[in-house]
Amino acid sequence: MDFEKARFNMVEQQIRPWDVLDFDVLDALEEIPRERFVNESLQGLAYADMELPLANGHKMLEPKIVARLAQGLKLTKTDTVLEIGTGSGYATALLAKLAGKVVSDDLDAEQQNRAKAVLDGLALDNIDYVQNNGLTEPSAGAPFDAAVSYTHLRAHETEAELV
Repeated sequence: MDFEKARFNMVEQQIRPWDVLDFDVLDALEEIPRERFVNESLQGLAYADMELPLANGHKMLEPKIVARLAQGLKLTKTDTVLEIGTGSGYATALLAKLAGKVVSDDLDAEQQNRAKAVLDGLALDNIDYVQNNGLTEPSAGAPFDAAVSYTHLRAHETEAELV
């Protein structure tokens, strides 16, 4: 499969039609190899407009949802963002491309370590990983310019809790 072409088609056919028009977000999406964040058996679906299962039973959001959330944050390279729920790490990668620093909280150490391995392989070195409940426990790195939580987001929603 030609992942580069699939990534291009995802941006043009899924992301842009969802009114994600921020050039920084679009450029970052074209750089991030989403296929690395999914189970090897699902790599052919990495750029499909659908949720994909993670090893821990949770799901990876559709690319258009991740893109819409990132655009809504309006991040700059001077921003520090708190991400509650590392998940696959794909959204973390997008945030890391857009912000100066990302603090990613997750309760599931094993899943967070899987995501960290992929993110480290992409040389994204502006991410701090915290294993806690970011909704109820303080996170190192405050103050934050933005925060995003995927914990209550359902597939059909277009906005998460943006602080």
